[in-house]
Amino acid sequence: MDGIEVGTLLRWYGEHCSEEDVDDLGIVVREATEQPWYYSIYWSAVDRMTEFYWEDLQEAIDQGQMEIVR
Repeated sequence: MDGIEVGTLLRWYGEHCSEEDVDDLGIVVREATEQPWYYSIYWSAVDRMTEFYWEDLQEAIDQGQMEIVR
């Protein structure tokens, strides 16, 4: 994905519908070598890792729910 690689900082705009969907900053910590369309992101506010498929990241960015901070 253009602009997203290990070390990329992301901002998530939560919907505030639960304690786990809050505004957050995340950093891409892993791209799977066998599955380059799969990214692991560590989120600082909720202190956990999530995995995203390339398409889901792109959709979240296109919809304004996530942005690349750098």
